[in-house]
Amino acid sequence: MYKKKSAFPRLMIGYILFSLLASVLDYVLVNQVEILVEEDNGQFIREIVRACLYACIWIPYFIRSKRVRNTFVN
Repeated sequence: MYKKKSAFPRLMIGYILFSLLASVLDYVLVNQVEILVEEDNGQFIREIVRACLYACIWIPYFIRSKRVRNTFVN
């Protein structure tokens, strides 16, 4: 598990937040192009909701979990 480095939880939280930000930015940029707006079937909203739920579950886990705190110690 990444040699149990103590930086892993922070890096994972950063990755999750970056993924959420990328989904929102993708949605905003797609809405700037009229052709893509007409073809949108709600896929981008589902992707944003999925990324938000993923972040709402895993970020608190990486922050508060004793298991994470005890595993990533090096």
